[in-house]
Amino acid sequence: MRCLHAPPGVAICQRLPAETDTTIATAPQPVVIGGDTHLDTVHLAVITDTGNPLSDSEFTTTPTG
Repeated sequence: MRCLHAPPGVAICQRLPAETDTTIATAPQPVVIGGDTHLDTVHLAVITDTGNPLSDSEFTTTPTG
């Protein structure tokens, strides 16, 4: 399982392909998750429902990414 960098109390995790491709997200407040796909990468960002940034991370589009 791989998790995005997030502040304390927020867990944003993605299971690795061998487990499943389900994404798990828990937070004590409403959040918005946005994704931006490119040929070689996928960029994900997480903000609060009031627009404060919580986390962002970029993943390669390779099988291990």
